Amino acid sequence: MAARPRPLPLLPLALVLLVLYLAPARADAADCQFVLGFKAFREALLTIVGDCAANEAHDPEKGQTFQPTIGIDGRGGLLVWRKSDNATAYTDGHWTWVRGPSGTQRRLNTQRLSWEQDPPWRTIRLSLPAEGQTVGARFRLVGWIDLVPFEKNLSYRLTDVSGRELRGGPIAVRGEYGEPGTFDVTVPVPGSIRAGERFRLAIRDLSAKDGSVLGIDTRDLVRGPD
Repeated sequence: MAARPRPLPLLPLALVLLVLYLAPARADAADCQFVLGFKAFREALLTIVGDCAANEAHDPEKGQTFQPTIGIDGRGGLLVWRKSDNATAYTDGHWTWVRGPSGTQRRLNTQRLSWEQDPPWRTIRLSLPAEGQTVGARFRLVGWIDLVPFEKNLSYRLTDVSGRELRGGPIAVRGEYGEPGTFDVTVPVPGSIRAGERFRLAIRDLSAKDGSVLGIDTRDLVRGPD
């Protein structure tokens, strides 16, 4: 059944340049890999997905798995698997390819196929901090999202190596509804994380309806001296 479209605004030149500026650098092939379902899906869309930007990440609470990619044009993308409808998808921020009961179908990122149980995925890209960066007691958080979220807020979450949440809160997004948005804030590191210890940052767009994750980007960081 055809997707129900919603008009997608054309991007101004300044926003196009911003997306190119925030696009992730190519990952070393030894740093990440595709496995299992994502590997098979990527091989079917080899000229679209491109290389991986990080290894896949899991959210067992929501039943979702994610993996950011470089994208064939270097502008990034996101692989997603959803337990709710057993769907695997890839989005480049404009188009989404979804594997479901009718095979792999392409739709706009702002559309939803009739059988999909979750809203379309959003693309979030962090330009700061970098993967593996050493940070002090506070660090700058800078990035971009392909569509300004509900109430113009994203959510950040800091966890230790065991996955235990240490701190979280809202992140204000600048921009107009229906268009891409940006964020630039300073985040404090919990005092429980000592110098030399690793922790993970996750930036998420959460559904206002049920709290499910609509988009995510992550960084593994190291606590440095103050």
